[in-house]
Amino acid sequence: MNRSIGIATFCLTGGIVAPPLLYNGETLLMTERISDEGADYYKDRSTWMRGLFMLLFAALFHVTAAVTGAVAVVQFLWKLITGDTNPRLLRFGEDLARYFYQIMQFLTFNTEEKPFPFADWPSAPPAPRS
Repeated sequence: MNRSIGIATFCLTGGIVAPPLLYNGETLLMTERISDEGADYYKDRSTWMRGLFMLLFAALFHVTAAVTGAVAVVQFLWKLITGDTNPRLLRFGEDLARYFYQIMQFLTFNTEEKPFPFADWPSAPPAPRS
């Protein structure tokens, strides 16, 4: 004997039974799987390793942001004192921007290439002097 309680059904002999689901007009039971394919993706070692690298690069992203902030402050002070920008800081700032880009590409799965320190430091061509 079954009695309705909200959306679930209580079976006097076996406890709560989940209601059937509708999927594209067909009725599925909660015990049925839509597909068995891909059921073991969570066991893929390479995915877990990528996750660890993503954590590492997320941390490096924040460190790089702090360094970029310091470069910006020093460049500002340099400009105040000398009236001109420091070409080495300009180039380093551009390199940092490229590194940010590489990290974001990796974190968002747009590339499988790991950024520095697993690849070369992204250096920019020399900045033109003005």
